[in-house]
Amino acid sequence: MRRWIVGYLIGLGVAVFADDDWGPTASIDIITNPVQEKTFGNYWDEHVYGWVAGTGAVGLNHYRFSSEIKFGFSDRWNRLKWVMEGAYRQNTIITNVYIRDVANNTTITTTESLQTDQWRFRQAYLEYTPFGGLTLSAGNQVVVWGQLSVFSPVDFLLPLDINPSGFSLVKADNRMSQLTVKASVYPLSNVELTGYFFPLFQENVFSRAIDYSNQYNMIDDKKYFYTEYPLKGAAAQSYALRGTYYGSSVTMAFTYYSGHHNIIQRTRKKYVTSIDNIPYFSTEYGNYPRKGYGAEVSVPIGNLSLTVEAALSEDFYPLTFSRLPNRYYMDWGNPDGIDDETAEFNREIIDYINTHNNGYADMPMYQLVYAIGIDADFDTWFYNAYVLGLSFMRNPQMKAFWDLYERKRPVDFINIPVLPTVNIGRYLGNQKKGAYGVALGWFTGSMGLFGYVFNHITESLRWGASIDIGFNISDQAMVAINSDEGHSSINKEYAFFEPKVTFGLGYQL
Repeated sequence: MRRWIVGYLIGLGVAVFADDDWGPTASIDIITNPVQEKTFGNYWDEHVYGWVAGTGAVGLNHYRFSSEIKFGFSDRWNRLKWVMEGAYRQNTIITNVYIRDVANNTTITTTESLQTDQWRFRQAYLEYTPFGGLTLSAGNQVVVWGQLSVFSPVDFLLPLDINPSGFSLVKADNRMSQLTVKASVYPLSNVELTGYFFPLFQENVFSRAIDYSNQYNMIDDKKYFYTEYPLKGAAAQSYALRGTYYGSSVTMAFTYYSGHHNIIQRTRKKYVTSIDNIPYFSTEYGNYPRKGYGAEVSVPIGNLSLTVEAALSEDFYPLTFSRLPNRYYMDWGNPDGIDDETAEFNREIIDYINTHNNGYADMPMYQLVYAIGIDADFDTWFYNAYVLGLSFMRNPQMKAFWDLYERKRPVDFINIPVLPTVNIGRYLGNQKKGAYGVALGWFTGSMGLFGYVFNHITESLRWGASIDIGFNISDQAMVAINSDEGHSSINKEYAFFEPKVTFGLGYQL
């Protein structure tokens, strides 16, 4: 019940107005009542779902409004089930913008409108059960992993949809739908083995909006433009294997993922030449191959569950760069000149990365994301309490490199300390159709302090209000999506990164 509550609690704009954002993401169970009269109204109630919602928000320097229309349909014929769901969503921010001219020490204040709109099929797939214990599905689906309700480290291996609507307590709200072929086998009633195949590489809107094509490095008076790392054919495919045990006293899951860095495009430096013993590099950007491993353990304790999750995945460590006019160089020596010892060291490093790392000055390493959390749902209140950590580790296959590199430059990886996340709410009424509460910490795509309240006016008509003091990645996404030059608007300061109050209405079909 609590998942449904927070799903409709905060869906559009930091707000509290949609039930599961784009609709159900798990399998939709169709329950047939054999004595129910076959009328159009009964069929509609059983197989059709939809949502119409609108929100408005205001801060001291900006205001915004969002709207969404969603319509979905599901049905079953014998062993075959089909799901179709489409939605249109728009989001607009009218904000003050400060344009700073550093050279002339002047600032101009103007107003700018940022807007996104999107129409797409969120889900469109078929599911077939040839016999008990095997389920096959294919089509556009939302895949969500992990046991924690608000965010799961293992879930971060999947493509992130940086939703311009903002803060949400539901993981599926920030998960991209993908073309997916899935097979689930149940060798035992409480054991599920699932294989996923993703035949296409699909980027989120934010990643596609960042444009590197007009940026370049100048090397030996030649322009080396940023080049895109291509993902074509088999290189664009990814897959995952997942096993889950559902016990009365514990739930455990293990995941293997082989795919890409697909949350946002990465940049890497590749060796080009050496001039006066100084190595120079061109720049690539793209979504590079990535493998990941996840583990989850969840223990129910009465009305709450205690969960531990961790995900270990491949990453890169960028070797340090400094900048001189019109050229890049490895900062292993004196910028005014390279002595013989440093020049020899540079040659050793270049030989190593050319031989063992395909010329890249970004060394393979491992990223560990871990979380410990409690999800609880009681008669009158609910809460989520998590701690999240992020650390980096050397790839043991690169031990020879680190032994060489750290002779001159000791490396101390920057690890993110444990971050607390708390969401506490209280239900309004015995039927749990309304609630109020406060959320503080890191959420999927958001960080800060958020207060909310929502309730029903009628069975289908709902209202909600919220206030927040925080930062949403989706706000930065709005800037990138509306900028012709990606993240190059360095002289603009948008004033909408500020506290705001939001109010909205939603009607569910």
